[in-house]
Amino acid sequence: MMHKKHALIVGASSGLGSECLRHFAKNYNVTGLSRRGTLPNEVIATESLGLACDGTNINELRTSIEVAVERFGKISLVIVSSGIQNIKPVRNFKQQESIEMIQTNLLLPYNVASIFASQKISVPDAVLCFITSIAAQNPEPGIVLYGATKSAVESLVVGLAKELAPKRVVGISPGWLDTPMTRGFSNIYNENYLDGIKKKSALGLVNVSDVVKAIDFMVSEAASKITGQVLTVDGGLSL
Repeated sequence: MMHKKHALIVGASSGLGSECLRHFAKNYNVTGLSRRGTLPNEVIATESLGLACDGTNINELRTSIEVAVERFGKISLVIVSSGIQNIKPVRNFKQQESIEMIQTNLLLPYNVASIFASQKISVPDAVLCFITSIAAQNPEPGIVLYGATKSAVESLVVGLAKELAPKRVVGISPGWLDTPMTRGFSNIYNENYLDGIKKKSALGLVNVSDVVKAIDFMVSEAASKITGQVLTVDGGLSL
């Protein structure tokens, strides 16, 4: 069905990416890229395509995106939600762990941008949205490299906005979210940790739905003159 615009969600199998799929499938033909290539059940019933892809491999990524464009036409919206976190002191990081984090959190978004830039892939007024983190501006012990990769992505937002205009490039910087990634560190993100966030946040904890609403605004016609900007959605935690 070609009458709808085409949205590509990278990192679509779980967490924020999965929720973006559900939300944007209401008004777009959606393609979800992830290592598993799976889609939420409610999205499968819509005009959607799930593709297994290693986004750190630019040739594999390009092939997958070309398949998506052949199916649904040129892309109007890309949301890059892929990311990994590894919480440990710098002295304990193995080199391969560092390489994997840099590849997933920085090289993958850059690869997506390089393909998105092509007029054969995206429409002239397409929007590219990167998901960053408040750790980009407020790195903490244990997530130093994670914060550095997210800070680099925020630099991409600014530079690409200048280079790719009139296509728009924006970012969303969430605070702590309850996702499969953060649940993997339940020994650290425990009740005491969450209570601390609640006390520091003027508006309390942010949830995935709050972030999706912010993404929806930043990629909408209402934000058509906003580019090169990263919107923080953290309930006031970073104030």
